[in-house]
Amino acid sequence: MTAINLRHNFTPDDLPKIAHLWAQLGWGSEDETGQQLVQQALMGSSWIAMAELNGQFAGYARALSDGVLVTYLVEVAVLPSCRRRGVGGALIDACLQAFPHTSIYADALPGILGLNRRHGLVPRPSQLTACSRGPRPNGAA
Repeated sequence: MTAINLRHNFTPDDLPKIAHLWAQLGWGSEDETGQQLVQQALMGSSWIAMAELNGQFAGYARALSDGVLVTYLVEVAVLPSCRRRGVGGALIDACLQAFPHTSIYADALPGILGLNRRHGLVPRPSQLTACSRGPRPNGAA
């Protein structure tokens, strides 16, 4: 049986694990700089959940929210070896439970759209258009 446990804090021990996950996803590096970026991202979040599968780190999710009207589920990231085992769904459900009183928005990359739909996060093309820009070098405008 698969045991998924969630906790809503992070420790310094989590930083290299998440940096490793980011590196696997092509988002960054596992070195000290990568770990510092992970820490900054987590500290700037309104909500986080760390997932363990059978006692081992499996992934995490984080959200930004005003706590009143809007919550943005920024990331649901699961180690490739832990996918299709309920981890991503457990993380999404935890966010939905934490913010039942707000609208919840989430990006849906092609591989995660079905997961989002199964948990009630559905596309609303007639109501919402996502607009974005990439990061700017050195914070240039």
